Amino acid sequence: MKKLVLLTAIVASVASYAATSNSADMNISATVMKPASISTVQDLEFGKIIAGFNHEEQQAGKFNVKFGEETAPNITYSFGGKNLDIKDQGKAEIQLSNGSYNMPVALNITKGSVTSSGNGNAMDITVKGTAKPANDQAVGRYTGVLTARISYN
Repeated sequence: MKKLVLLTAIVASVASYAATSNSADMNISATVMKPASISTVQDLEFGKIIAGFNHEEQQAGKFNVKFGEETAPNITYSFGGKNLDIKDQGKAEIQLSNGSYNMPVALNITKGSVTSSGNGNAMDITVKGTAKPANDQAVGRYTGVLTARISYN
């Protein structure tokens, strides 16, 4: 009889625990997409310029950003090592060099609209500039590089 009472108590205890227990399942998923990429479409060119006078570009430069399936990812844009918050337009300055001589160039960087095609979404970034040679600027070909980087926030 003691065994029956003990067994009944154990069964009641298990049944009581089972009645108060509850659980739920959560599904977890992720979609991996191709990361955005940036490439140079066209170089910025000033052509032949005269010392002492500011000169606008002859040919604007252009980068292209490809987003894949995303329409407007949260990306930080960096030009010449400087992060620019270019909602629509940003400014930067670089130095062109000819040996030991430098010449400043002020840049205006403008984002275009996101466009869609069969290859995904893309956006052009236009780079225009003003070369500012000094009155006594040494003659010769001045060159420089504007490095554009994108990174996800």
